[in-house]
Amino acid sequence: MESKSKNVFEIIQDEVLFLLSTHNYYSALLVTLSLPAICASIDSGVGETRGRDGELYGKWLDEFTIYKKGSGKKGLVNFTNDTVYQIRCKLMHNGRMLKKGVDTEDFDIEFIAPSNVRITSKGGGGVVMVINERKILRLNIDEFILNIFKGVGQWIENVKDSEGFNNYVKDAAKFGVEDFGPGFKTNIPSIH
Repeated sequence: MESKSKNVFEIIQDEVLFLLSTHNYYSALLVTLSLPAICASIDSGVGETRGRDGELYGKWLDEFTIYKKGSGKKGLVNFTNDTVYQIRCKLMHNGRMLKKGVDTEDFDIEFIAPSNVRITSKGGGGVVMVINERKILRLNIDEFILNIFKGVGQWIENVKDSEGFNNYVKDAAKFGVEDFGPGFKTNIPSIH
């Protein structure tokens, strides 16, 4: 029986799950937050978002995840696709989370590592807590990541037969052992 090789998204998911299991939450979150941008660039038809990253990132989240434009309910935290994009930008470019009064009007955001103590929310959005007059949106990092990966899975089902997706999967960076010719191999991983 011939085994099917994994596509780049399945490999990324396996690696993110490994990062979570080894308590590398920052890395797991960074990789996960890059996925909607990758998917949006493939959907663009030109392989990049060309200055429309925020717009296309939000559109992708709207279509494939629970994080929708304007999805917050009156009186509750307005946690939308724009909030996810802001988290991505702040974390990737500044190495920090969103802060009330600086990045958001309503709340600070904190991710909670997986543990025996769980915060519960309807729909995976998170729980708002007020601690010393500080309004905090606390999100389970593993649930947040799972919600993004569910979206990636739905997206793959929609595009798996498209030329853009198949070209991307074929040309995506792959890691392996470099072959320097007959009889000579190194154990140094290389990126292709």
